[in-house]
Amino acid sequence: MKKTKNIKGLVLAEALLAIAMLSISVVVTASIIQSALKATQLSKNYLIAQNLVTEGIEAVKGIRDTNWLQKPSDPGCWLRIETVDSTPCIPAKYAKDEEAISYIANKEDNGLWRLKDASKNLDLETQTENEVFRLNYGLVGDSSIKTFSHHSGDASSYYRSVKFTYISPVDATFDVKVQWKEGQKVRSVVRSVTIFNYF
Repeated sequence: MKKTKNIKGLVLAEALLAIAMLSISVVVTASIIQSALKATQLSKNYLIAQNLVTEGIEAVKGIRDTNWLQKPSDPGCWLRIETVDSTPCIPAKYAKDEEAISYIANKEDNGLWRLKDASKNLDLETQTENEVFRLNYGLVGDSSIKTFSHHSGDASSYYRSVKFTYISPVDATFDVKVQWKEGQKVRSVVRSVTIFNYF
C-alpha cells in the first residue's frame, strides 16, 4: 500500500511539474513571437519611410527637370513652387538651417510634381500642428493602385517635408524628412541631398 500511495503522489508531482514547464515554454514562445512581430512591423515602417524619402527626392528632381524643359531660357529660376508658369521660384536660402522653409511635395492629377510652401517645419516631437505634412493612403485619380499622397485617401501615420537649406542658381541642398509615431515614440528618416542646375 505504501508503494501505491507514493507512486500516486509522484505521478501528481510529475504532472504539476510538466504543466509548469509547459506554461513557461508557452510564455517564452509567445514573447519571442511578439518581439518578432514588433520587429517586423518596425522594419516595414522603416522601409515605407525610406521609399517615401526617395520619392520626395525624385519629386524635387522631377520639378527641376520639368522646369528645364518648360523654361530652358530661365536657368536662374529652376525650382518653382505651385505652378510652373505663374508662381515665382523658391527664394534663395544662403544661411542657417532655422531660416529654411519646408515644402510639401505633391503629385498632381496631371502627373507633375509641385512644391507647396508649408510656412512651418515638420517636427512631431515638439509641435502639434503638423497636419499639413500628413500623407494620405488611397486611390489617386483614375488609378486602381493605392499610394501615398497629400490630397486623397485615408490619413496615414506618415508625415513628409522637403526643407531647402541652400538654393543658388547653380545648386540646391535640401532635406527630405519622413516622421511617424509608434505609440509615444517618434521615428524619423531624413536624407540630405544636393542637386545641380545643369546637365
